[in-house]
Amino acid sequence: MRGRLVDVKSKELKAWRSKIADIAAPHFPETHKEAVFIDLTFFLPKPKTVRRLLPFVKPDSDKLTRAVFDALTGVAYVDDCQVTDYTVRKRYGDINNIGVVATVKEMK
Repeated sequence: MRGRLVDVKSKELKAWRSKIADIAAPHFPETHKEAVFIDLTFFLPKPKTVRRLLPFVKPDSDKLTRAVFDALTGVAYVDDCQVTDYTVRKRYGDINNIGVVATVKEMK
């Protein structure tokens, strides 16, 4: 199998989730108690030899999304089951623009 397998229990994943929670915490003085919508844009590093515009490469969007949902549990909302609507996109970013931009809104 080509590529790198990511273990969902890996220390790297736990550290990334923790960093997301730490950065998000000041933006949520209270956790949402109702249904929420989340918009996620992941910025991945673009290898020098790649010419395509969009990153259809690993990690998979669903694995990235799950990591963010888990990281925001107890910070933005009580439980990730409250996420009823979401959008996800992967894009290439430059070296200073790698990571995720997340917007959380309570559904009304």
